[in-house]
Amino acid sequence: MKDQQLSVVFAGEDLISVSLNGSVNLWNNVLQVDNGSLPSQRFPGHQSSISDLLTDSKGNIYSSDNNGRISKNNIPKLITNFLK
Repeated sequence: MKDQQLSVVFAGEDLISVSLNGSVNLWNNVLQVDNGSLPSQRFPGHQSSISDLLTDSKGNIYSSDNNGRISKNNIPKLITNFLK
């Protein structure tokens, strides 16, 4: 169920969707994408309200939500990793 799509929108030739697990998914140039292909980029997100936010000197942002999920986002590289 975590990959079920909550909403989908076309933005020019790109397709953007939001999954039930909070991820934002991006397919670049959707007209050239094969059926069943994975997103070009996936940006993990929270499913509930963010309760804490913290930054460090390396450009990382740490966030936690009310469900206890903790993420580490590297803003210069747009990379997100869930730590819990």
